[in-house]
Amino acid sequence: MKSPVAEGTNTVEVAINGATENVFFRSEDKSLTANARDGVVSLQSKKDNKPTEWQAYKTINGKEKYVGKINVQPYEKQQYTLRIYAVNGQTLPDATALQMYQNSVYGQALIEWTVDIKDSYDLKYSAWDINPQDDALQVGDSESLTAYTSEQKNIIKYFRDKHTKP
Repeated sequence: MKSPVAEGTNTVEVAINGATENVFFRSEDKSLTANARDGVVSLQSKKDNKPTEWQAYKTINGKEKYVGKINVQPYEKQQYTLRIYAVNGQTLPDATALQMYQNSVYGQALIEWTVDIKDSYDLKYSAWDINPQDDALQVGDSESLTAYTSEQKNIIKYFRDKHTKP
């Protein structure tokens, strides 16, 4: 299933017993109409970000017969940036490949990712490194998953100070 963008058209598969010939859709307030062809109908959401109830009718012997309905809920597209920094000499993934993967996974939910890969030297914040001689980031043991080291807390503070949340 796809999420329709707040303004625009979204193709929705129509499951109707029998032929879709002579099947048409009308919004509940009768302001929008659409026709089914080969079991597929293109339904447009309203521009006010509110759900649109589409009622399906079939013309039989010149008369409209109600056969069902579908609700279309539009969503605003969300955009996020994923920043990845190398620490302790880790090899980082390819930004383009990761961005394509993220967008293929989250695209159906109207979430678009920009991936920004940085080397550790791009993390210019001298106060985070409590022990600069070790040339590494302190990490906690695996038993304390919720406890951050002092250096990790300093990096979190750096990102909170430098970047705003979406």
